[in-house]
Parts: sequence; C-alpha cells; structure tokens
Amino acid sequence: MAEQIEKKVVDLLVDNAENDAADAVVQAAAGLAEKAAEGIVNAVKGPIEEAIEAPVAGEEKESKEESKEESKEESKEESKGESKEDFKEESKEAAPATEEKPAAESKAETKEEPKTEEPAAPAKPKEPVTDAEAPILKQVEFYFSDQNLPTDKFLWKAVHSNDGWVPIHTIASFKRMQQFANPEAEDPLAVIVSALRKSPSLLEVSEDGTKVKRVKALQAPDDKSKDEANARTVYAKGFLPEDKVPTKDTPASELGAPLTREEELALQIEIEKFFEGYGKIVQVRLRRRTEQQNRFKGSVFAEFEKLEDATKFLALDPKPTFQGRELKTMSKPAYCEMKKAELGFTDGANGKRGPRKFNGFKDNESRKRGNDDDDNGDNKRQRGNPRRGRGGRGRGRGGRGRGGRD
Repeated sequence: MAEQIEKKVVDLLVDNAENDAADAVVQAAAGLAEKAAEGIVNAVKGPIEEAIEAPVAGEEKESKEESKEESKEESKEESKGESKEDFKEESKEAAPATEEKPAAESKAETKEEPKTEEPAAPAKPKEPVTDAEAPILKQVEFYFSDQNLPTDKFLWKAVHSNDGWVPIHTIASFKRMQQFANPEAEDPLAVIVSALRKSPSLLEVSEDGTKVKRVKALQAPDDKSKDEANARTVYAKGFLPEDKVPTKDTPASELGAPLTREEELALQIEIEKFFEGYGKIVQVRLRRRTEQQNRFKGSVFAEFEKLEDATKFLALDPKPTFQGRELKTMSKPAYCEMKKAELGFTDGANGKRGPRKFNGFKDNESRKRGNDDDDNGDNKRQRGNPRRGRGGRGRGRGGRGRGGRD
C-alpha cells in the first residue's frame, strides 16, 4: 500500500516537474517569439509603409502615361506660343521690345486697361481771308472751276503737263491777275500765295509756295448737269452803246478803235458786280465776235448759282438797266431756240458753225484715240488713210476759256 502511495507521489512530482518545465519552455518560446515578431515587424515595417504609400502597378503605369501626355501638351503649347511670338516679332518692323507675360495675365490687363488710339491732332484752322486776298482767291478758284478749266485751252494743257501743278507766276501773268502783284515788294507774289493757301477745299499750294493745283477731281458733266446749268443761265444784251456793237457786216472803220485791255477789264468787272446784285453768280461770259478782231458784242451769258435767282432776274418788270440802257434779257435755252429759228436750223440739222470751242474732255478723248490709232498706224496707212489717227487738236482760241482768264 505504501509503495502504491509513494509511486503516486512520485508520479505527481514528475507530472508537476514536467508541467513546470513545459511552462518554462512555453514562456521561453513565447519570449523568443515576441522578440522575433518585433524583429520581423521592424524589418518589414519600412517596405510595408512604402508599399502602402506607393500606387499599385496599373495606377503607376497610368500615372506615367498621364505625365507623358501632360509633358507633350506643355511642350506643344510652349512651341505654339514660341511660334506665335516669333511670327509677331518677324511681322513687326522696328517694334519696341516688350516684357513677355502669360496669356491670362495679358488678357486680364487688356480688359482692365483697353488700348485706345490717340485722336489725330486737329488740322490747324486756316486764317480768315483778308479784303485784299478775297478777289485774288475768287478769281483763281474760277480759273480752276468746273465751269472754266475744261474750256480754257491754255490752262487745261498747263494742268495736264505737270501732274496738276501750275506755276503761280504763270497764274499771276493773266490779265485779270496782274493788278494783284506788287512789283515793289521783296516778294511780288506774296499776297497771291497767301490768298491761295486759304482756299477752303479746291486749291492746294506747294510747300515752297511756287505752284498751285486743283485738289478735287474734275468730272465731265453729264447731260442732266448741263441742262441744269443752262436753266440757271440768262442771256442779257445792252452792255455797249448800239454804235459800238460789232456785227458781221459792220466795217471795222465804223466801229472805231476797240476797247483797250484795261478798258475791257474794267467793263467786265463792272458787269460782274451788276449781276451779283441779283444773286450769287457762278460765271459771266462776255460774248465776242471773232470776225471783228474778237471784239466784245455787248451781250453776255450769266450763270446764277440758284435757279430761283435766275428766274427772279428774268421776271423783273421793268427790265434792269446798265449805264442807263435797258437790257434785253431771256433764258439761255430760249435764246438758243430763237437763234435756231432765225437761222432756219432744225433739230439735228448741220448748219454753218462758228469756230469750235475748246473742250478739254473731248480733247483728251481725241488724243487717246490718236494714240490708239498710232499703235496701229501702219495698218491704217495701208488702207489709204494716212491722216487718220492724229486726233483732234481743237480749233480757234477757245473763246470761253480765254474770256475767263482775261
């Protein structure tokens, strides 16, 4: 029995010892495992954190592709920007250097401070025309007017020989202009030049003050404008005593000496002032008899600026008088019809014509035709017409033009 009890005690002791040893082993193993785990954690902690922060393989690939695309787009934008800037720089001539700024900033600045062009400096107003200059300007503007220039053969050719410019000393030599020059002055033509510089819009004077030209383009009148001008024009006769009026049958010996240039000029100025008392006048043409040394016939054509003034003048009752003589008046169209009836002319008839009046527009056309014909002159001469193609020179002295310049 005792042996059995001892054996049980020994077995219990052995079992306790084995359990204690196992606990110790377990504890030791746990300690080792804990340390090993700490080491493993410390060893893999860094890579794990990097792995957590880093994108997965697919995302990294997409990120790289997006980065490449962004780089390409930026490169293209920079290239375009540089190309535009290069183009702008090449297009500008002597453009001032400017600081480059981003497009957004530039647009913002443009909106905030829009560029505005500085207004052009106003033209310096011309000085008023003096009393001494007024008749000078009036006369020269008449020379270059629509009414006179195309009929003045001398002035027309002078204008077309030097790009429109005419020497002022040539203008000053005309009979109506000689009174304005001051030969005793240091510059005899100074007052004429000063007057012409004050022309509102018709004339221009060269910088050196030696030439003058018409600024407005001259257009050939159409039928309507001719009819309107004729309607505003009146015929008036009686500006000479009857015994001084030349006729085609009157011997020159019975007429006496013709008026001197000074006497005729004074008479023309007096007639112009007479008509100006009835309205603004465009022109007054003294009619002449060419077969009697181009003497003044005592009758005129006066063109009013307004039709109503011409109508009022013709309606005057009693008729107006000049130097005590009553004038015979009628409209220009009525006068032309009267002369056609007296001479037996009908519309379209070819009656006897006087000297051809100079017409600058027709002269230019004939010269142009002449040049065209000269280009084919050999062919025309072969057809037996050697004279054709020379162009019209115009006959006579251009009575109306000469009258306007005298």
